[in-house]
Amino acid sequence: MEAADTSEVRPFEFEYDGHHITLIDTPGFNDTTRSEAEVLKSIAEYLSSAYSDHQKLTGIIYLQSIMDPRMYGSTLRNLKMFKVLVGPDPFPNVLLATTRWGQAEMLDELTLAESRESQLSTDEEFWAPMIRRGARVARFKDTRESAMQVVLSLMHQVPIVLQIQAELVDQAKDLIDTTAGVAVNEEAKRLELKYRAELAQLRQEMDEAIAERDTELQNIIEHSRETSEQRLGVIKAERDLLERDRLRTFDPLLRETESVEANQDGFASLPLTAESASALYLDPSSRSGRPRFVVGVDYGTCYSGKRYIVSALPLGQALTPLIALSFVRCYKAHPEDVNVIRTWPGRDGKWKVPSRIAYPTENETANLRENAWGYLVESNMKSSSWTKLLLQYDTERKALFRKYPSDDPTIDIHLPPGLSAYDVATDFLHESYKWLTRTLIRHFSQEVLDHTPMDCWLTVPDTGSDRACSVLRAAAQAAGFASRQGDTCTLISESAAGALNFFQEANKPHWTWSKWPKERTDKLLQTKNRVMICDCGGGSVNGGNCGSTAVDRNLYALMRKRFGKAFVAVEERRRGPGSRFMDAWETVKRSFGTHAGHQVYEIGPLVMKTAEDSEHYDSDECMVLLTRDDVESLFTPVMTEIMSMVSEVIERGGPIQGLVLTGGFANSKRLFSQFEGWCAEHGDIQLFCPDHP
Repeated sequence: MEAADTSEVRPFEFEYDGHHITLIDTPGFNDTTRSEAEVLKSIAEYLSSAYSDHQKLTGIIYLQSIMDPRMYGSTLRNLKMFKVLVGPDPFPNVLLATTRWGQAEMLDELTLAESRESQLSTDEEFWAPMIRRGARVARFKDTRESAMQVVLSLMHQVPIVLQIQAELVDQAKDLIDTTAGVAVNEEAKRLELKYRAELAQLRQEMDEAIAERDTELQNIIEHSRETSEQRLGVIKAERDLLERDRLRTFDPLLRETESVEANQDGFASLPLTAESASALYLDPSSRSGRPRFVVGVDYGTCYSGKRYIVSALPLGQALTPLIALSFVRCYKAHPEDVNVIRTWPGRDGKWKVPSRIAYPTENETANLRENAWGYLVESNMKSSSWTKLLLQYDTERKALFRKYPSDDPTIDIHLPPGLSAYDVATDFLHESYKWLTRTLIRHFSQEVLDHTPMDCWLTVPDTGSDRACSVLRAAAQAAGFASRQGDTCTLISESAAGALNFFQEANKPHWTWSKWPKERTDKLLQTKNRVMICDCGGGSVNGGNCGSTAVDRNLYALMRKRFGKAFVAVEERRRGPGSRFMDAWETVKRSFGTHAGHQVYEIGPLVMKTAEDSEHYDSDECMVLLTRDDVESLFTPVMTEIMSMVSEVIERGGPIQGLVLTGGFANSKRLFSQFEGWCAEHGDIQLFCPDHP
């Protein structure tokens, strides 16, 4: 392992005295051109691949220049990473070799070099702990003979397995969860906090400079801000790289079917047929192994759903639980056995529960003793909703509002003081996990739950960043999913889940996803036609920032424009998500688009103390008045964005014969009618939408 001269892992093979020798040159963690995550990833991939091919190392040579006047911070960091890569046991196979002795002799600095070597060997911060564990010290004197002496001294050692190899291959850990991965990630977290603090300080200094009209100081601060933002960007990219491999956990069956997951544009091109989708379920006679709970978690921006199933199938062979919250008895894993959980705290008969949570600390008058979530959140409570959006868009709130008229930065997603979006998402998912386990206990017993492993499948946005998906998965795990020994947590794209559900439903004799005759639908699925999945969620439509909440944000923008401070002054709990005002708006939003309808919609009640009676507000009844044109103006920019995305994909990927709408926004009559017209204009495309998208 060299300090920084090597940029890639490179093996060198040669013959010497009847021996076939392979030297593997690796970069160091003090490389100035590559991040620690990049270096770790390249080393880890090579070592894990070699170990998987039954190739073990007989020795490790750590090179350190004897001419360095002192151990710099980067050099100490390099040494620390070397230790966590190797682990505590293989040090008898480690050779700590000092280099540039020829240069020391030429400069007549041998005495000084020997003093440095002694310090390296005896200092507890440097090599002393490794030497006590069996590592040896050698000198490389810049000659071929000296190099061969160093290499040959390790020839007859017993082959070893490094800690990083055991963790990645034997323990099947993600890179970020290995000892080395944790070390790199923790350092990145520390630097991220440092740079964020610097940026916060710079913002304060900039405000002061602007107030004092000191343009010279403003320029200096702006330069410092750009530098800190660049450094922060590098660190975030480093953490993204580490977390990216978490997404490589999709079921092998999914990969073998030419990837049902959506492409870069977020729309899934489905090479599956109804028959091949059915083949994902094995014949009951072939099922073996220990029974498991298979749980699907669809954590949405506005609503969430969960489902569970008990199966004796190996992981990944029961996929429909990703589509509904359900359970089934042991050794059953057919789609017909999947039952949606429709009993929630505070409400029965609902397919999903609102993704909303209220904290006792913010609702003292409500006498909450514990967190209220879902349907337990009352309209007069101060609550947190839409927090998944903050996870999806790297927690940058302003990015949520950049495309639509609601781009006022004061329109905010509420987070309780001291809590991040990750914290709120974790708390909501924890309440959800507790309810899931209670339901399982009711149906099976505590003993069965204790002795049955649980495989959690978590749906993620199709074009969400790797970082956002990793954060969502981490929140689910922190909430309790995959927290028990033997439990797992796997990610699947929302469109992939929708695709599997579509083909399973299409196999049924009677289904109501389409207005088309069953015979025409069967013909579509039995030929090599192209069907696209369009996941229309609350926060996005296949990753685009044009989900149903975009319409809500347009409503907020209109309210601010018409009523100004009168609307802003209304408490968040009375005008935000979950309020009576927004519940009334949700009813209008879902039904809007039918041919018959009101010319004026009354939404409320909403008490705006300083708002006067007008064509837009009934001050006596405290009702906001919207015309059909008003509501249409809220939908239009969102519809335009959605159809533009679809058309762009068609232009690049070629024509399709069927289009499937999934996700909560698919319930919108306005959205469905928009797609009906579009499908008719583009070749009579078959349009499908489930009863409970």
